[in-house]
Amino acid sequence: MKARRYGKIINIGSGSVFRGIPQMLHYVTSKGATVAFTRSLSRAVGEFGICVNTLAPGFTLSDSVVDNNPGHVESSRAPAIARRPSSAIRRQRTSWARLSSSRRRTAIS
Repeated sequence: MKARRYGKIINIGSGSVFRGIPQMLHYVTSKGATVAFTRSLSRAVGEFGICVNTLAPGFTLSDSVVDNNPGHVESSRAPAIARRPSSAIRRQRTSWARLSSSRRRTAIS
């Protein structure tokens, strides 16, 4: 990427970093580290035309969440549904994700 003076790195984060979830301390801590890593890396490689961002999707009800954190699932289900964006906002987020990884976009603000 440095040699081409162009590149895109997209890390997967979580909005849980900004809310905090007591039952998932390990997960929130690791995703917080991802956000910090992304910010530092973007400053380190930005001068080489490399764009680094974190994409934070919403609550994902995976098998491991259901199996390992039943308390979190029960306490999070209704608030997560209430926070779901409208279909127009979901389309906008999907478009942003596509654009952020395309060659047309060189910076995200």
